[in-house]
Amino acid sequence: MSAISKLENKQIVVIGASGFVGSSVCEEFRKNAISITAVVRNKDSVCKIKQIYFCDFEKDSENQIEENLHLAFNNAQIVFHIAGQAHINSELSCLQRVNTYSTQKIIEIAVANKVKRLIYFSSSLVAACEQNKEDLTDYGQSKWEAEKLLNAASERGEIEIVILRPVNVYGINMKGNILGMISLIKKRRLPPLPKLNNKISLIGIGDLVSIALKAASNGSVIGKTYTVTDGVEYEINKIEAIIYRCLMRKQASWRTPRVIFYIAACLINSLSMAVSLIRRSKKSSSIGIRTYKNLVNDNIFDNKMLRDDFNFKAQQCLYTELPNIINQLQKNK
Repeated sequence: MSAISKLENKQIVVIGASGFVGSSVCEEFRKNAISITAVVRNKDSVCKIKQIYFCDFEKDSENQIEENLHLAFNNAQIVFHIAGQAHINSELSCLQRVNTYSTQKIIEIAVANKVKRLIYFSSSLVAACEQNKEDLTDYGQSKWEAEKLLNAASERGEIEIVILRPVNVYGINMKGNILGMISLIKKRRLPPLPKLNNKISLIGIGDLVSIALKAASNGSVIGKTYTVTDGVEYEINKIEAIIYRCLMRKQASWRTPRVIFYIAACLINSLSMAVSLIRRSKKSSSIGIRTYKNLVNDNIFDNKMLRDDFNFKAQQCLYTELPNIINQLQKNK
């Protein structure tokens, strides 16, 4: 029996149903004629689900959040918690409220409504916090704190928890650095990248949804945390070459020296910090030193647990998906 068929008669709630990942999870249920309840940020959110509750974890009062979650969780058996503040440069207070405090509320109300299982979408950036690496982020820290709350509830026997830590997700309507690279190359604003030898891990949206459904229906994965990647070690220069080819642009025969990229990243970072000080905000540009480090350093994760427990074999690969992604972007102009 497939994972989706095991969920046919379950009462399911998807929190964060209008985002890239959340809408993809909802679409899978819709295609299989399974009714679900959606929780979205506001009434402007695009969501095709009939049963919808609105919950803005950043702006709504505690009473509003509790009231709407109680309504959404009434008779629910499985909750997919996908909502969160994803921007890595968001202010710490916002990250803590949306990613950590909201998770505490969701746990409390899910337990009160006797929800059986909660599948939490965390981030691979949590690993740096766990291992106390140099590349720590407030975003990763806020997600790690949320994980601790979930694991504590699981250990108390209050609710079944499965935690997924996806790396960057690719697919039609994706966001993030690769989409940014496509946009900059398309607008002829990105010089040729330096010769890079580093590799990165990614996961396709279809594979991530498939794993999430199995996490909701498989009893052997309860209480475990999984790093989610398709297992391919992607090369930045190869991604760059495919983007040029898909956009029918001729790629330059020369490469920008790495030191030039580093200097540019430092200048952007300094300018961003200056603007933030003037505006009295901690927000900064998403391009800077961190982007440079992502370009030149390996960011590889192992998915052995995923393969062992889910019998996972990726059905998607960014190299073959990029033409479809770029074609859709062209249509959406």
